[in-house]
Amino acid sequence: QTVKQLIAKLQAGQTGCLASGQTFGGFTLHAGDSHGAEGAPVTITSTNPSVPASINTRIATTSGADWLTFSHLTITSDVLSNNNEDPSPTVASVHTSWTYDDISGGDMNICILPSQPTEYGAAAYTLIEHDRIHDCGRPVTALEEEAQENDMYEGRLNGYHAHGVYDEGSHTTIKNNYFYDNSSKGILLRGGSYAVVEHNIVDHNGSGILFGDNGPTHDVVAWNIVSNSASPCGKETGWCDDFGVWSYCNESCVSDSFENNDLFGNANGNVAPSYDLCSCIEVKHNVEVNPLYVNAAAHEYTLQARSPAIGYGPDTAQPNGAAGVEPTHHELEQARHQAARGTRRNPNATAARARKAHGKAKSTKRHHAKSRAHKHGSK
Repeated sequence: QTVKQLIAKLQAGQTGCLASGQTFGGFTLHAGDSHGAEGAPVTITSTNPSVPASINTRIATTSGADWLTFSHLTITSDVLSNNNEDPSPTVASVHTSWTYDDISGGDMNICILPSQPTEYGAAAYTLIEHDRIHDCGRPVTALEEEAQENDMYEGRLNGYHAHGVYDEGSHTTIKNNYFYDNSSKGILLRGGSYAVVEHNIVDHNGSGILFGDNGPTHDVVAWNIVSNSASPCGKETGWCDDFGVWSYCNESCVSDSFENNDLFGNANGNVAPSYDLCSCIEVKHNVEVNPLYVNAAAHEYTLQARSPAIGYGPDTAQPNGAAGVEPTHHELEQARHQAARGTRRNPNATAARARKAHGKAKSTKRHHAKSRAHKHGSK
């Protein structure tokens, strides 16, 4: 049977298991296709979480397909339909959760899209937690950036438009995840409201976190590590926006905040200059220290025991003393000096050793995000 058929058979609070190691096709869920309820969602998971089942084409939910949880799955979207983008998952319903999943775009696509209000519905109270979200789109080149008005490029989604999460929903929660090797933004807060983005690692994406042009409001971004943003476009031209945090500065956002994050090694600068960062975003108490990952090249993002960023990033990235490496004398002295300067401490860290973030004023080329229509299939 298909995953959609399995979901239709489950009652509120029940769990359906997909055979570990097996691959299943994608699906679109409409009102009446699922029977989850408040406090009793329908859950789809793998029979053996350590060997996840795979869903290899697009998943979409529409209005009324609420209270669903997808956990311990591999979700890939590497097929384009009708020469158009197919983010997977595309969420246009409420109270869906995506936890402990491995989600990628197969170098072709946006990954998770909590949708703005459309004829298909709107996303609200989406939970994205303990996921690995990676390889969403092919690394953007200078030619793709110059052709950014075109959705498609060489038979795939233009890398400039491919992001790890493209959030336009309301009350989206994004926490304890790993975002890496996504072609454009690791996390794009395009619009929507009341998103909470906390304790994630956002590493080696085209850029880190972008507050977009559709007026995101009351979004809170805190306790993340945003590092090593870079793209072929940046290397080829020097003016791609490979920042840790930046925005489309049209002043349409309201009461957003970016505070208590660690930014390090982002190619164009950790914090964008003022002309690339709207004044409606409160940026404060951030630090710029090397997080000392165990092995970022292998996507092993556990922090070393002597990391100055302990307490930032996911709960699963904390070292728990396993490495047994003590801070050096220099690091201890630096920590004391920074504490004396009044840097706000991270409540999750046993020692906060950091310095205040500063923006690097480097010229950038302005870009204009285009409105995007995301159609839902009818599988």
